[in-house]
Amino acid sequence: MNGLLARIRDALTLNLGLKVLALALAVAVQVMVHRDSVMLEEVPARMRLLGVPRGEIFVGNLPEMARLRLRGRRVALAELKAANTLEISVDLSAYRNGDRLVLEPRHIENQLPVRSIEVDHVDPPAFDVRTDRLLVRTLPIEVAVAGEAGAGFRANPRAAVIDPPTVQV
Repeated sequence: MNGLLARIRDALTLNLGLKVLALALAVAVQVMVHRDSVMLEEVPARMRLLGVPRGEIFVGNLPEMARLRLRGRRVALAELKAANTLEISVDLSAYRNGDRLVLEPRHIENQLPVRSIEVDHVDPPAFDVRTDRLLVRTLPIEVAVAGEAGAGFRANPRAAVIDPPTVQV
């Protein structure tokens, strides 16, 4: 029994410095590989419209936020998420009313502040361009009274002061 314990002790202590060094290197490699692994992550991004023709307004169904499924290294994705709010610009200048605009992943990748990330999927993947003429009118504000004044009160709509007297709609 003593011989067995002595052999185990010798096996553990023989070249102890090299064994500790090998263990430290193995742990360092594992940390680096884990830290740099490729992964998928969903990230919300605010959508901003550009290039709406002058005198028109976008009236289509465009969500305020898009969901991006991104593929990249863990460090790059963490750097992107640290930016807090991600914004994607969508340019309508090349599209006409009724066209279908497809959100191209490559175009979105070019807008990301971190270059080493791929856009795997965009939700919504496309939307219809719907615009309408923008009309601006200046209208007067009028006082309208409904119901009766409470006990001890009196309403006189002609004495009401309207400031401002008009509003742009």
